Amino acid sequence: MLSVAVPGELTPRQREATFRRGGNLLLEAVPGSGKTRVIVARCASLLDDGIPAAEILVLTFSRRAAAELRTRLARTVANGPLPDIRTFHGFAAQLLAETGNAGRTWRLLSEPAERALF
Repeated sequence: MLSVAVPGELTPRQREATFRRGGNLLLEAVPGSGKTRVIVARCASLLDDGIPAAEILVLTFSRRAAAELRTRLARTVANGPLPDIRTFHGFAAQLLAETGNAGRTWRLLSEPAERALF
């Protein structure tokens, strides 16, 4: 499955991120450096290792990036379930809904209000 997910060679650092095991992984890099390719390869590799899709969470900043990850991973994982791929905001909204706090009004603090609070 990995050869389908990664059409080309991974750099040593990308390989390290793809095959690292033992917990969470934060992937930060400049635009165009292959983050999406590495995330797709990592998810495919975890699924190949028998990790259930329901135990894999991928968080990103934008809906566009989440959609791109879902599309690429769906092409890679032909008939299996996909990991949970969400934006940070979408994940937080789900947590609020699950804890019964979804009906409350939430808003982001302005910078001055944040400084005053902390």
